[in-house]
Amino acid sequence: MVAALKRELGGIALLVLAVFSAGSLVLQPVPESGSCMAAGGVFGPMGACIRWVLTGALGTVGAWGVVASLLLRSLDLFGRLPPRSGQAWTVLVVGLSLIVPAGIGLVTGAGSDPDRAVAAAGQVGTLAAHFLQRFFGSIGAWGVLLAAVSALTAWTLRWNPLRLLFPSRRREVGVPVLPATAGNIAKAPPPTAAVESEQSDAAVRPAKVPRRVVAALVERIKATGGADLDEVADLASSDVLVPPSSLLTAPAPSSVDQGRRELDAMGEKLMEALRTFRVAGELVG
Repeated sequence: MVAALKRELGGIALLVLAVFSAGSLVLQPVPESGSCMAAGGVFGPMGACIRWVLTGALGTVGAWGVVASLLLRSLDLFGRLPPRSGQAWTVLVVGLSLIVPAGIGLVTGAGSDPDRAVAAAGQVGTLAAHFLQRFFGSIGAWGVLLAAVSALTAWTLRWNPLRLLFPSRRREVGVPVLPATAGNIAKAPPPTAAVESEQSDAAVRPAKVPRRVVAALVERIKATGGADLDEVADLASSDVLVPPSSLLTAPAPSSVDQGRRELDAMGEKLMEALRTFRVAGELVG
């Protein structure tokens, strides 16, 4: 109960903060001079400070990434996202909010024009792009960013974009299928012990059928002394197991003469019943 209440309160707080931050990015102006606490507007000084911090640190793209991560986390706490996927998407968006500004800084030229880079990528993106270019060069910096994105997606989405550049050529090795000739059949290797064991296990594994089929099977076994268990094994159900025929009492041996005497006796009873209704009849055959 306490844990559920904490999740609800946390989701409410993050949702309100996400909506407030999004409105500040869209509607709240930041004063060009002076402190953000002196700003007016519909979101007041707090909205101006939030916009100034987010855009100044991460740029416009990174700021919206932070808002999206807050929204995803709130939906995860509310249980609106599949299990474990909410945290993964939140981590993915936060990571991209840090990586994308660095890429924007590389594009806008953090080394040659820092002021322009700060306006587009923020302080974090500009510093990251500057040090990446300084230590790894222009091409190496993009390689580092690509590696960071690949590691992030592999961790959160279980997907690596580098596989698109280097597709796997691994193929499953199977047993070659030869034409069914007499020579190939003679050369075919015998089945392994594992295959034989698996086949034997499959042979003794009890089949499962509905109770109504079991009742019919028991009546069939009582009447004929045997049953076709292959038909029962093909029926899909999970109610009860088919009992082995060894548990049932074998039927008593019968002769042709005894069966004929029983039929004649039943016929006489039938004739007597017909004569009570004044219906004449005669047994034939």
